Amino acid sequence: MPIFDRFLRYMWAEYALDLAVQGGLPVSLRHWLADQELRGDSARRTANILTWLWFPKEPQAGRLRDEALALYPRLSLTDHLALHWGMALSIFPSFRQSAQAIGRLSRLQGYFYKTEIVSRVLEKYSNQSTLKRAVERTLQTFTDWGVIKGQDSPRYITLPARPLSDPALAAWLLRALLSAEPERYWRLDDLQRAPEFFPFEIEQALAILHADPRTTIHHDAAGEEIVGLVNP
Repeated sequence: MPIFDRFLRYMWAEYALDLAVQGGLPVSLRHWLADQELRGDSARRTANILTWLWFPKEPQAGRLRDEALALYPRLSLTDHLALHWGMALSIFPSFRQSAQAIGRLSRLQGYFYKTEIVSRVLEKYSNQSTLKRAVERTLQTFTDWGVIKGQDSPRYITLPARPLSDPALAAWLLRALLSAEPERYWRLDDLQRAPEFFPFEIEQALAILHADPRTTIHHDAAGEEIVGLVNP
């Protein structure tokens, strides 16, 4: 299981995305990070995270990455956050669980504490010390990416959600979460309201899912509409 265990500045993620768009090789990431004053083990481990993010070897993540690169020319710079977010949701379980916990607590009470997020993520995994550090680095990353901020230390709040007006980008982001568990089917309402999407406002999510040829919608035994990936 890849673990999001490093603080990742947004500009570093952007560099890796640009490198992938240009057809570059991930081996160059460590040299570039050295120019950003990262050395030794820090550069190596951060380069590993960036490689997992934008040069994935797993086929499902690779297909998602290729779809993201196909979208890239039509997107504004502000839309790139959705690309980084979707890839990270799909690839890093600790990133996904942290986002889920933040989204749920923010929806419930309007704020959250780091200790609450750490405890909720640790409930799901056994490697306590590694995951605690990973969640802390993830919160630091979320702050740098502009989706949360410290309010009254140690309390955090989420920043206003960003509308996703491009239906193709919204469909891709929805598929990114489906890709995290490709064999799973979600209730339609649960997917469109997934707390993992707290930084974004997805307009017309149900219509987008119905129109997306890469997703399939069925009725379960209770008559509820459920959605999954085509040929996961």
